[in-house]
Amino acid sequence: MFKLFLDKPAQRKLELLRYLETKPLLIENHEKVLEELDISYFLLNKSMEELSHDFVDYGLTDEFQLFFEGNNVRLIESGRGNSTILGEMYVRHSFGFLMLQEIFFETFESVNDYAIKNYISHPLVYQKLKDMRTRLADKELTVTKEFLLSGEEGSVRGLVTIYFTKLYGRAYSVYPTEITKPVEELIRLLEPKFAASFTGFSETKLQHFLSVSLIRIKQGWRMSENKKSQLTFNKKMLETNDFFRSIFSWLEKEAKIDTEKELYSEAQQIFAYLVVEGAINEPELIEGVTLKEILALNDLFLEELGQAFILSENQLKEIRRQLTVLHLKVKYFKEENIDDNNNLDVTYFMKCIQNIFCFAEITSKNKKRTSKFGSQKNFYFFIMC
Repeated sequence: MFKLFLDKPAQRKLELLRYLETKPLLIENHEKVLEELDISYFLLNKSMEELSHDFVDYGLTDEFQLFFEGNNVRLIESGRGNSTILGEMYVRHSFGFLMLQEIFFETFESVNDYAIKNYISHPLVYQKLKDMRTRLADKELTVTKEFLLSGEEGSVRGLVTIYFTKLYGRAYSVYPTEITKPVEELIRLLEPKFAASFTGFSETKLQHFLSVSLIRIKQGWRMSENKKSQLTFNKKMLETNDFFRSIFSWLEKEAKIDTEKELYSEAQQIFAYLVVEGAINEPELIEGVTLKEILALNDLFLEELGQAFILSENQLKEIRRQLTVLHLKVKYFKEENIDDNNNLDVTYFMKCIQNIFCFAEITSKNKKRTSKFGSQKNFYFFIMC
């Protein structure tokens, strides 16, 4: 999805950097570069000049150097960063991403207004909006005629969360104070009870997820609008759980949700996010998940596993718990791991850790029994790596 926001020159520059990063010494004969990337010498030279300017503009001169060395093109990287850093900066400053951001905050009034306000031609804004709708349609999302971000609510929140997490990190100034203040209050309330393994990066993601969720709720969007978005934990366990009760009370205070059904659904969605991100690690609660799709997928994996290994009851129980968390993530939060700029070289895994490939195959094997999980093999592989 990140490619959606980048123009052709930016994509070409990133492609050049990524190509050189695959070379053992970050160097390649320029004729080979022209052939492999299918570009002219003029475009190669132009891309290298523009990249040098970009390194200066984005304060990356200590991280990157790119130059001709005889007949070769050489890249020098400090080791503290790679092309992903530059790519994220391109996206953050792209008018396509800034346009989607305005659509998310519901401040996008019209194509004409956006074009005038940002000194961009009307046809260019219209085309970018059209491209955005095409890409979002693959995920059953859309930008409506009223320029609102619409679709399966969990997917909307997951997509925006990962964009903002990747592009803003610990900088939360993109959100208004009336959002950041209550979100920080909830995190401070829950933090003493977080599992020890819950990382700082996961807490950053959580802050973005809660901010995005609270904004959408205040805008009038609800998880309960779509039955597919309903999560199913053991209700009695939930209602006696400190995490859930804190979230429920927080939403009652901050979200001004009309009905208890909607309130319960929203609280359960946030609670599920804490489970899949590892903030909550309560075995009995995880074992209380009763979603038939997830239970069937767990059974399928354990059936395949049982043909290769003899496992004790305790081992099976622990594996089942871990599978439940994984499959909750796949079903409800897969957008959290979208990154179409991820050029992962899988050669090492194929040679040394073939179990990852076996896992991805098993978990996506039987489409009839696993429903929409069947198309998620690439996702399983990515999160395992």
